Amino acid sequence: MVAMLDHIGLAVWLGLGSTAELWTVWSDLVHFTNAIRYPVFINAQNYSGSPSMVTTPLLREGLLQYLAEEVSALPDAVWVPLSPKVSEGLSVLVKRGLLSADRLLIGLPHPSGANAERISYFLGRKDRASLSAKTSPDMLDAQRASLFDLIGNLPR
Repeated sequence: MVAMLDHIGLAVWLGLGSTAELWTVWSDLVHFTNAIRYPVFINAQNYSGSPSMVTTPLLREGLLQYLAEEVSALPDAVWVPLSPKVSEGLSVLVKRGLLSADRLLIGLPHPSGANAERISYFLGRKDRASLSAKTSPDMLDAQRASLFDLIGNLPR
């Protein structure tokens, strides 16, 4: 995750040597949260994004109450969703005017081992020709370009 955040220029925008410092000396600059504040279980399993937090009334209510509360308490924050599902949830807050789209960094591959190939390509460590059929380089290229643009346009 640090490599991706540094790659898109977030550390430079923050005036840090690396975003790794957000977990150490500059931890006062970061706020970690979940889109859904409280544990959710579906069929005795941890919630993993299905059903949608945007269309399921109880989950949407939690999103609009608790996450919206955090967003309003941090008006100058830059939000980094770590999955398409969380991006979708934050986009609801953008549509409601509670969060500015220019402070929402959508498009980072989820920082898990299952996404190692996507992350390697995103970071320029793996070339297009050697990607498996499971990886969409055009989508990753577009997301990376969008993130570079967003970081470049963030207010100081």
